[in-house]
Amino acid sequence: MQCSIKEVVRIRVTMKGIADRAGVSVSTVSLALSGHPRISDRTRSRVQEIAKELGYEIPGSPAQCGPTIGLILSNPVSLVMLHEALDGVLKEAAASKAPLQLLEMRGSISESGDVLLETLRLCGIKGVVVLGTDFPAGVFSRLCEEDYPFICIGKRVLEGFEISWVSSDYLRGARHGVEHLLQLGHRRVALATDGHYQNVIFRERVLGYNLAMSEAGLAEGPHWVVDGLDDAMRILAEDWQRGEVTAVFTT
Repeated sequence: MQCSIKEVVRIRVTMKGIADRAGVSVSTVSLALSGHPRISDRTRSRVQEIAKELGYEIPGSPAQCGPTIGLILSNPVSLVMLHEALDGVLKEAAASKAPLQLLEMRGSISESGDVLLETLRLCGIKGVVVLGTDFPAGVFSRLCEEDYPFICIGKRVLEGFEISWVSSDYLRGARHGVEHLLQLGHRRVALATDGHYQNVIFRERVLGYNLAMSEAGLAEGPHWVVDGLDDAMRILAEDWQRGEVTAVFTT
């Protein structure tokens, strides 16, 4: 059985009622119901008795879900670029007969590491793969503090922690892309980025662009911070007419 985010939200409301009745915190209820050894036998028994009395059930508990791997989509839009990585995760999970639980970084989960940890534990998820461009540092710092295993698709930096990631060589890829444009005869190559260009992924792509232009002895073209493809095409049309740009490298 797979547990959905909607189910988890409902569980948390019910857990608050159990916590109030037992005179403990919601996190204590969560740990008690999952059988965490940090909770005393007396507290665990009381919480379980109250839960049973209220008719409380845990959809997707470890006993139901089994050892599950979580797949966190930190920005669903970025799947357009990461569909091959997603396909690889799905194939490897299937080959290993490992159930996958899909979660989106939205609502309270995207704002609180404690809520994310609670959700993962309630669903019986033993580790997660993080896929997407958004990476709320505070949330994932909490996972590091709890030594909860996760790996990111795409390079990530989390100050104060060493985290696992796998990625393409952004700098080299960008460099080769710009070199290809130069080999085609272009000399006025613009750089187009969106508002995330300070992200480590995009910074390395920008560096690759800068290196290729510098090694060719060319000045860097205009840097456009654009809001989507339509905005980029509008700016390109304007600069093209003025003869300032003949090609664009986008991150």
